[in-house]
Amino acid sequence: MQTPPAEKAARLPVFAALGIIAAALALADIAPDRTGPGVTCDELYHIGYGKRLVASALTSGCWTTQPDRIRKTYSWTAGGPPVHPPLGNWILGWTHWVFDPEPLDLTVLAITPARFAAALALGILVFLIGRFTAGEQGTAAGAAAAIAVVLMPRLFGHAHLATLDLFTALFCTAAVTTAVEAQRRGDSRLWYALAGVAWGLAMLTRFHGLLVGIPIGIWIIWAAERRRATAFILWASVGLIVFFLGWPWLWIDPLGNLRLYVIGSTLRTPIHTFYLGRIWDDVAVPWHYPWVLFTVTIPVGLLLLGALGVWGAFPRRAGLSKSVEARLVRWNFPHLFLRRAGFSRSVEAASHENIAGREQASPLGRGWWLVLGTIVFFLVLFSAPRVPVYDGERLLLPVFPLWAVFVGIGAKRLVD
Repeated sequence: MQTPPAEKAARLPVFAALGIIAAALALADIAPDRTGPGVTCDELYHIGYGKRLVASALTSGCWTTQPDRIRKTYSWTAGGPPVHPPLGNWILGWTHWVFDPEPLDLTVLAITPARFAAALALGILVFLIGRFTAGEQGTAAGAAAAIAVVLMPRLFGHAHLATLDLFTALFCTAAVTTAVEAQRRGDSRLWYALAGVAWGLAMLTRFHGLLVGIPIGIWIIWAAERRRATAFILWASVGLIVFFLGWPWLWIDPLGNLRLYVIGSTLRTPIHTFYLGRIWDDVAVPWHYPWVLFTVTIPVGLLLLGALGVWGAFPRRAGLSKSVEARLVRWNFPHLFLRRAGFSRSVEAASHENIAGREQASPLGRGWWLVLGTIVFFLVLFSAPRVPVYDGERLLLPVFPLWAVFVGIGAKRLVD
């Protein structure tokens, strides 16, 4: 059932308000010299990188094609941090620049101004998740999903830090949701192109963006109802073009620098991870580490609502599901009670209508498969042998807002 345009427009202020509230809650507590989190080592690196990008743009222009200038601006040294794409650092750099008294002095850094960007990213993420979930499940489900994003402690916590983690979650989520939106809109070429732009921005943020393209690409080939090859080629080509154009460092030596980017994390010293009472190298962490971190860092209520949402998001085609529901219609206590009161036919008719309505209530079953598949993909990937895993839930952060989608669906199902 298509939502009337007027109803869609009426939802936007609701989710915009929730996003503004979420950003304000994060902004209220970001100063490290007051009650905000202390300074992290990654913040100093990424803010410094961002300021170097902005200073270069102010002195020589954002799109300089001079190889020497590009090498200096996007410098990378062997043995240092892995190569990072520039988008998240651009965002941090420009946010820092707004409050920077010495924009060209690379030795002057301020933590609090750059943290504004992460708080604003949380607000945008809340809006995005709410609007996406409401697209098929209604305003109540969208609002519940949006609120769930704020209620997840690790997402809310990362909104207080000037690092790439929340930007990674935001752009990976955007890449997934815009691909689903393209299928919602009848395999719209425009929306597949927009999905490619979102994927390109995700790739320009962190290596996760490249990874999230795997489930999205597979899903597009499977889910597109017409012109599957066209949809996939359009999405992939736009994404790769955005990725290449947005990272001048690739222009110097496209294949060589791309290879360095892909294998960069294997060229550094292993990061130690504390887990189950001992210290592990990041490539030797037990396989269950991401699954445990996922389940223990999400509040129990949100886990249960999300599980209920997973069950309720997909159309049930199997005869077993229908037979179970039919038995519930005939045998459960309220029906027995009402039958004695003489309302048997009306109650059974209403119940069968409810079942039929719920069977038709998930026309986006294919879209939910991408949301769930992306969650499982990242969890399985970081469970694989020799894959570096470290710093708690940081590398898993993109799965949290996607789980919030199912929390919203589960909340609606519980109320219904």
